[in-house]
Amino acid sequence: MQPAIVDILGKGGDGGEYNRFVSCTDLNLEAESCFYNETDVEVLVSRGPGSQAIDNLVFQFPDNVFSLNQGEGSIPGEFGSSSVRFSISLFSIIPENVKATAILDSGQACQFDDLPVRCEPEGTLSFECGNGICEPGENELTCPQDCQGQLSSCADFGINVVELSDFDLETCTRTRFGLIPGNIDKIPSAGVRIIGSDYANAKNSEASFGRDLIQWYTMYGPTGEGELDFSTMDAKMAEYKSGNLKVILTLRANHPNKSEVGFNIGGRTLFEPDSYPKNITEWTDYLQAFADRYYVNPSPEHAGVLAAIQVGNEWGHQFEVNGSYGRWNSNQRDEAILSLQNVSYNAIKEIAPSLPVVAFAVSGTPAFTLGAGYNEDGWIYDGQYYNPVLGRRNGISIIRQEDVGQNTVESFRRAMVNGSPFYDYFDAHIYFQNPEEARYVANFVRDTWRVNGISNKGLISTEFAVPIFNYSYGLHGYNVKAAQAVAFHAGFDAITWGNWNPSPGMNLLQTSLKTCGSNAQNCYQLNQIANYSYFSGLSKDFSRVRRQGDAFSFVTGTGNNNYNLGWDIPPYPGLRQCSDGLDNDEDGSVDLDDSDCIVFHPDCGTGNNIRQNLSNPNCIDPLGFSENNWIFTF
Repeated sequence: MQPAIVDILGKGGDGGEYNRFVSCTDLNLEAESCFYNETDVEVLVSRGPGSQAIDNLVFQFPDNVFSLNQGEGSIPGEFGSSSVRFSISLFSIIPENVKATAILDSGQACQFDDLPVRCEPEGTLSFECGNGICEPGENELTCPQDCQGQLSSCADFGINVVELSDFDLETCTRTRFGLIPGNIDKIPSAGVRIIGSDYANAKNSEASFGRDLIQWYTMYGPTGEGELDFSTMDAKMAEYKSGNLKVILTLRANHPNKSEVGFNIGGRTLFEPDSYPKNITEWTDYLQAFADRYYVNPSPEHAGVLAAIQVGNEWGHQFEVNGSYGRWNSNQRDEAILSLQNVSYNAIKEIAPSLPVVAFAVSGTPAFTLGAGYNEDGWIYDGQYYNPVLGRRNGISIIRQEDVGQNTVESFRRAMVNGSPFYDYFDAHIYFQNPEEARYVANFVRDTWRVNGISNKGLISTEFAVPIFNYSYGLHGYNVKAAQAVAFHAGFDAITWGNWNPSPGMNLLQTSLKTCGSNAQNCYQLNQIANYSYFSGLSKDFSRVRRQGDAFSFVTGTGNNNYNLGWDIPPYPGLRQCSDGLDNDEDGSVDLDDSDCIVFHPDCGTGNNIRQNLSNPNCIDPLGFSENNWIFTF
């Protein structure tokens, strides 16, 4: 075995370190799965903790030994995984199993510490086959004895998806990260929107990463002045490390004295807008300080934590131009944003070429997608409670395609197209009601890329939550699984489940995993955590996903796992949950006997007046939740 490794690496004349195996137990590198088809053999290799620098990977099949250089793939980072493909033409016979090891930078070869992993036909699942009937969830790959010749395409089920190089329409299968260049790090799939310091609950949710919004001014201490102070950030990053979590840092360009937008530092809030820096060098130094400290030259307690840097949050409404500085006027907002994207991206890539850069997020994407004609239903609900300016009094308003201004659709497209040289992942924020809306958004993004010749980009949602109205715990739990399954298949590479609950009067409901009374801290809905963990177990860091109607097959490091949209569908909650005879929030009380049923519309009254006004069409229904059930979690 040693000479074989020496030969494939071209080190046969060395006779020293390359012929000596060493123990790399701490590295914990091993083959997780092996699948083959008519064209290639794919091995998923994972890596545990350890900062050793790896120069190459070696794979031992019964009759062959190959290095990474003979296939296609990458070396996984700490706690990461990578899929490596070898052409089937390299094999004289179909391989039965495989083991994996690493070649360190020193040239030493690690021992094969893992057990052989059996190589299976692609799509092998644990269905009960053999009854002669091709049943739902079974296909030609999962159950060939019953479904020979019946492998279905997306078109067979009426599933409209945009085919790019990562998608096979004939088998309705998408390869995750199939559009991302090999020199760019991959972001884990399962994230929660962790804001603040609630790391313990994040870890318990089985998430792999979180997201943290960092205001420029907060990095200078309480006054927002002086030298950069990383002490608080260092502690946060160490907490992520201790919980085996990565993080996307959303770095914002909002400093009252260093950017062109001013505000009272004492009254600062999360929603202070971004703007162009007064001194671009100060801004780029700030970005590079993060990249260097937590990615290029991290201390041991921070190594491997930074998953990506995002420049700005939602610049569609969180970016202002101050024309008094003479660089941009009010009509050049898009130009100012594009310029700042350019200098920011290049500054990060100058010192960290492989560190992913995520574009600023676009919000309201389901409506934009509808306006562009990518919604097969032809409408969406906006979930607005009460907005007298818009004349919405009943709590729910239907938006149709013709209601969406095309200028907003084109603005969305410009952000994707003109900004494409300056991001690795595009970020689409989605708060929605129907799981298929995630597919509509992915179709819009991917079709825009296709039409404009844009490739090598990933799709992520750092705020993703459903349902936003007509809420019930059962519907919430269902959507935690169903919406992510649809989104991953349609084109999303990573999803951060929305960890935010707004107050009444806004257009979002109990969309997160976190909710508690106003006086409590760090409260999570345990049943929703269980749903999230369950789905993460099925799909976390999948390499491919196939959809056959409602049935999904995720290829992961532990094998092929199934999920079906038809499983556990709950009753759909009614519009007026305070008068539907049901215990919608499962607290033991029904309708107006539930103290949570309080109507907030001023025309509806309070107390005894509520009963007589529930029939008033101008009165909105709070869907069974009082103000104490809402909490800002950032």
